[in-house]
Amino acid sequence: MKKIKNSLAYIILFSVIATLFIIVLTFYNKTSRLITNLNKSSSNLEYTMNYQNSKETKSNIEVVDKTWNKYINYDLGFEINYPKSTGFGPVEIKESGDVVYIISSDLEKEEIKERENMGDFDKVKGIPYAILIKEVENTDELKQFVKNRYGENCTLGEITLNKEDDLHSVKVFSTDVINSTEPGACIMNFVYKIVYDRENGKVAAWDMGQAVNFMEGENVYDNEINRSFKFKD
Repeated sequence: MKKIKNSLAYIILFSVIATLFIIVLTFYNKTSRLITNLNKSSSNLEYTMNYQNSKETKSNIEVVDKTWNKYINYDLGFEINYPKSTGFGPVEIKESGDVVYIISSDLEKEEIKERENMGDFDKVKGIPYAILIKEVENTDELKQFVKNRYGENCTLGEITLNKEDDLHSVKVFSTDVINSTEPGACIMNFVYKIVYDRENGKVAAWDMGQAVNFMEGENVYDNEINRSFKFKD
């Protein structure tokens, strides 16, 4: 009789253990499926959000190294590198219509703010590294761009092809500053850069002024900024 009771107890114990095992296994399977589904949903959501953001994003800033950032503007179709900081503090980017400012000082910020409601050609006058991008379908439109940007008496000068990137460097035919006495003469007594993409019908122009704009200690960055400019499709 005692043996029968013991056997019955073992059977009951085994049944309880087996039932618990089945319950645990079933719970584990359901939980695993739930986690897998959640991960799939999360991945799909993340992809959707990234895709939507990429379509809505006008521009982006990428870190190049400890000194440089890369600014990319998808709407205007260009990229340029700029230093993260100078002796005046952090360098900032500001977008305004077809103009992008690379700002190196608080003084420039105030002047830029005062011009917010002006047209693009007026926004950039006298402000270094105010990059103006416009579409030009032919040489006649490029000539008009030069007049709008630098003055009615300024005319299109030499156009030189850079074989490395198939872009053209553009010069402005200006008046001799010393001998000029005419009102409204085209006086270009400052450093400037005009880049023309003949194939895609775009032009970019910015002034560097008469002095260095971006430096920290003995490091001068202006030339490297200028060389890094590229149009993007």
